[in-house]
Amino acid sequence: GILKSTDGGGSWSVVSPEGTASDPFRWVVVAPGEGGPSTVYAGGNARGVFKSLDGGSTWTLANAGLFATSIDSLGIDPQNPHSVYAGVDVAGLYRSTDGAVSWYAEPIPPRVFLFALANDPQNPGMVYASGPDGLYKSIDGGASWVLLPVAAAGTDLAGPIFPLAVDTRNAGTVYSGGFKSTDGGASWAKLALSPTA
Repeated sequence: GILKSTDGGGSWSVVSPEGTASDPFRWVVVAPGEGGPSTVYAGGNARGVFKSLDGGSTWTLANAGLFATSIDSLGIDPQNPHSVYAGVDVAGLYRSTDGAVSWYAEPIPPRVFLFALANDPQNPGMVYASGPDGLYKSIDGGASWVLLPVAAAGTDLAGPIFPLAVDTRNAGTVYSGGFKSTDGGASWAKLALSPTA
């Protein structure tokens, strides 16, 4: 199910769509800017994408145009909260430009799993998507895609990549699979991670 906290994690309440409290939701995203924080999207189970306009109090299904309804990932364009992306199991990447009223397929191979999606808030139209064969990048809002090359010695970005994040303050800075790029994915460096006491 879906839990919500309004006090920084001090307390939590269930805000799952009706009849889905025990369902596995893989992704919950909150719309930025004019769409949020009351606008919330959730997906992951076989029912597809849910949308709430009141912070999770009520939900509606938003699946018009989706080929399948098992959602692997969700993302929202930080420059345009009505532009939403959904990685759909066995169907590839779908995009909505009207706040999930309708969806259409994006031309990204392969048509299998997309584990994560991230938009660059400093670069309108720049989207990253991770799949079983590596990391994809679009600079035109998803109209076309390229598979990013492995560009640094020791980086393993040629296979499945699960964690994916874009720095909200530094343009072109991407984190993926324990690596960091500061040039939009052209080159990568391994993160020096050390445990803290």
